[in-house]
Parts: sequence; structure tokens; C-alpha cells
Amino acid sequence: MKITIQTDASVQETTLNITCREITPELERLIEALRITDKKLSVKVNGEIHLIDLKAILYVETV
Repeated sequence: MKITIQTDASVQETTLNITCREITPELERLIEALRITDKKLSVKVNGEIHLIDLKAILYVETV
């Protein structure tokens, strides 16, 4: 696995891009660890995925 990190003072938000031939179990575990560390909930609304900061959630209901 090759890891490349670039710093740019003009960037407003950090993004992480993964380029791979296939998603392996190792990569799935890495992605899950990143999601847990970020403490955001991914929600699919009208086919779009939104990330919500857990601190911003007051109430959750599913239908």
C-alpha cells in the first residue's frame, strides 16, 4: 500500500481519496476506522449520502 500526503495552506477542508483495484477486507477495515474516528453518521437521503456530525444530532427516528 502506497500512502501519499500533500499539504496545501490554501485548502479549506481536508479530503481523503482512495484509489484501488478492488476493495479488500483490509481496506474496508481502514475505511471503517476512519469513519469511526471522524465521528460522523452517514445517511442516505434521496440517493445522496450525507455525513452528519454526531454532536449535531438531538434525535433520530427511522421509518
